[in-house]
Amino acid sequence: MSSFNIFKLKDNPFSAIPPGQERTVIWAGRATIKREVEGIIENAFISSPSRINIFWGEWGTGKTHTMKYFSQRGILDSISQKLNNKKGYPITIVCPKNMVLESLYVSILSGVDLEVLRKIIIKIARKNEAMTDQTTQINRIKKYVISDTYAKIFFALIQGDQKTREMAERYIFLDASGSDIKKIGVPRRIQTNIEKIDLLSQILRLLICNESDYNHLFLWIDEMEYIENLLGKDLTELRSFLRGLIDSVPNGLTITLLGTLKGTDELNSFLEYLGQAIRDRVFRPLEYPFLDIEDAKIYVTNLLNNLVYRDSQDIVELQKKEMVYYPFTETCITTIFRKLSENLKRSPTPRNINDTLSSVLEYYSREPAKMKELSTFTRLIAEEYINTNWKFLKMGVKLL
Repeated sequence: MSSFNIFKLKDNPFSAIPPGQERTVIWAGRATIKREVEGIIENAFISSPSRINIFWGEWGTGKTHTMKYFSQRGILDSISQKLNNKKGYPITIVCPKNMVLESLYVSILSGVDLEVLRKIIIKIARKNEAMTDQTTQINRIKKYVISDTYAKIFFALIQGDQKTREMAERYIFLDASGSDIKKIGVPRRIQTNIEKIDLLSQILRLLICNESDYNHLFLWIDEMEYIENLLGKDLTELRSFLRGLIDSVPNGLTITLLGTLKGTDELNSFLEYLGQAIRDRVFRPLEYPFLDIEDAKIYVTNLLNNLVYRDSQDIVELQKKEMVYYPFTETCITTIFRKLSENLKRSPTPRNINDTLSSVLEYYSREPAKMKELSTFTRLIAEEYINTNWKFLKMGVKLL
């Protein structure tokens, strides 16, 4: 029997490494923040104008987790269905450290499912009818784009010939050869930053056009605190990109910038780096607070007793035994919260709690006698264990 079986867990719910795509990202505790973010997303669905939000707070407060949770198609679909709306399309990237505009361009395109885009273009070009001639299809696409060149590129994307589709993809991803360009009938490669923003904007607008199942794009950009390390050219490109994208997709786009910032002074500095044009387009700055003791307890029990990490029969059994904190006692969690607060000289973040409880499970599993007592409910991981072993337990915690 593995350690986690004895803990009545399928896996470590406090792992620092987020779950992979095969596992649902769950939400625990922090009910106020969840309501705030849900409200922002609902407003985006209801009110079409594009806007920029800033989610900020200290390291480990849950900003990246928010991005991962609300970028799940099932979560977005549940919100849109509640509003009787079309779907939302999520794209998640991180702030690049160099070659900013090209990196942003490629990262966002990588988040676009080209098969979804093809289906939308086919619906536009063929209007659910039998195949029409090339000129008619291109003319239909032209009604949705700003140039003949883009219409030809999008037409090439829906051809039955795989090589033609691949040429169009290489063009879009800035990797087209001279031969590719000639065969798909466009004059030259994409060269300027303005052209990159224009083409990307066209693709995003197609994703949420009338012929699409989607009507709102949610672009999340993580690790935006690195903006302060960007040199002049890169900083200028970041500002130009954000402004150009929000102006070129004036409806149906919500850009959320996530930044690790300590206090309002760092937030104000961050806003200065963004520049006046971007600040004027910011709709909502949302601060991520530290945990208080009650929310920390809810956070822990929500993780421990989620079906992702614990079987339903074990959840029911532990509830009957009033052991919702199993394998911990409630005073164990209280003690950890207090000790973290003393070391950090502030309340802990969810990440601080995760790191500590992971260390506790790791160290405790090395003691066979204690594990045997745990398996028979003779003893739980309690306050005295934390007090006795705190010197070693805190070594696994990033105490910032």
